[in-house]
Amino acid sequence: MTRPRLVATAPSLTALAVLLASGLVLGGSLGFFDEQPPESDGSASLQAAGAESTSTPTSSSQTPEPSPIGSASPQADGTPSAESAPATTARPSQAPSPAPPSQPAPPTATPGPSITISSPVPTGGTATVAVKLNSPGWTCSGSAIYPSGTVEALPATPNATSAWTWTWTVPTEAGVGTTQVHVGCAKPGQSLPLNGTFVIPGTPTPSPSWSIAAVADSPVIPGEFLVIHVTVIGLEPMYAWCGFDYVMPSGNNGTFGPHDFASAQITMKVPVPTFETPGIIEWTAYCSQTVSGQRKTSSGTAELVAASPS
Repeated sequence: MTRPRLVATAPSLTALAVLLASGLVLGGSLGFFDEQPPESDGSASLQAAGAESTSTPTSSSQTPEPSPIGSASPQADGTPSAESAPATTARPSQAPSPAPPSQPAPPTATPGPSITISSPVPTGGTATVAVKLNSPGWTCSGSAIYPSGTVEALPATPNATSAWTWTWTVPTEAGVGTTQVHVGCAKPGQSLPLNGTFVIPGTPTPSPSWSIAAVADSPVIPGEFLVIHVTVIGLEPMYAWCGFDYVMPSGNNGTFGPHDFASAQITMKVPVPTFETPGIIEWTAYCSQTVSGQRKTSSGTAELVAASPS
């Protein structure tokens, strides 16, 4: 009787690595045979074992994953199937918005009063002042004050058409600079001032040297007047604003003017209160030229004495 033999096939290093990675330790393949099997090189067994250990399921054995909801699964021809196409919901139709109500046209603005003045106008040239109002029944008049201080009157004129025009020749003595134009319009219960300017071009003539001399009546009695006499020297034509300031012995102070004067001899006066105590009144007279704005002063004193008993 032949004793069975234990046949062990030695695995290759590649197969052993596969088996160790699979968590199996195999020292060899054991088998009992009644008879000795034909000899083989063992590589086929090891290759089979390695193939069996490393085989992966085929694609036919894998379970397909479901498609996401709403995605289209392509058919055989590549187009999405009807079952997988996403459903659409029809929106309800909206009624058109009503047209906004029409706005009334804004009222037409009525032009306001206007004054138009020609400028510049040289001396010897023609000046024109035009006034237009928005209603009839007005009477307008005015004046033009030249740089020299002389005044051109614009006579009062009623007009039923609400338009006025004054035209005149600018005199040579008007001077050089800005002329002030003032027009006033009036009708029962209403008045309307309109102002403007025009320029007389040229080089201003230097103002001549001029001065003032002032003196007060003295003595002065309470209840009567403090009188100041002013003489303007070297100002031609004479057109100036003059006045004076004063301080009484009690410390009370006051002023007179200024007022415009067209004469070189000027007299100004203010009443002295009856309660003033005797003493010295201090005063300063002044005049300012209209054209250049130059200001001249002259100061002095007057004695305030008590009234003699009657």
